[in-house]
Amino acid sequence: MLARTDPPRADEMLGHLIQYLRRSLPREHDALSTLGEELERTRAYLEILKIRMGARLELQVEVPDALKALQLPSMMLQTLVENAIKHGLEPKPGGGTVWILARRFDDHATVTVADDGQGFGGATGGTGIGLKNLRERLRLTWGERAAFSIVSNFPSGVAATLTLPLPAALAGAAVPPPVPGENSHV
Repeated sequence: MLARTDPPRADEMLGHLIQYLRRSLPREHDALSTLGEELERTRAYLEILKIRMGARLELQVEVPDALKALQLPSMMLQTLVENAIKHGLEPKPGGGTVWILARRFDDHATVTVADDGQGFGGATGGTGIGLKNLRERLRLTWGERAAFSIVSNFPSGVAATLTLPLPAALAGAAVPPPVPGENSHV
């Protein structure tokens, strides 16, 4: 339909879809990905949604370059972003913002996906299978060294945080604080 009504936007959407699919194809030894790779895939996915949702979807990313090498299971970041949109922003009149934040602390890092959507208790309750699978994948990959938490975001929405062990190479690397104004927006 978009190809008939707005060919330039359809072409843009197709470009993002191609980028998303290229980054989603299985690769050799695909058990783990990097935060940087997952962020690129998620951005392509969000660009497609931005065409559909328009101004109802905003994105802010604060991920230090040094943490882009952080390993995490493939598609884990996107699972959290999909939940934020499906359960938080899509049902909220006016939409909202998704934040993707990464921080380093001593021997571990946190990756948080937060939204200012409807929060818990909305009419869009899911089955919980996606988050159950996410927890199991964390357990199988790192055992007790990784964790997942999901809490209410103030004043509205939800914040989901992965806590992941840092490999020795990243644990010793200095991570500069984010520079104000370097946030990425969709």
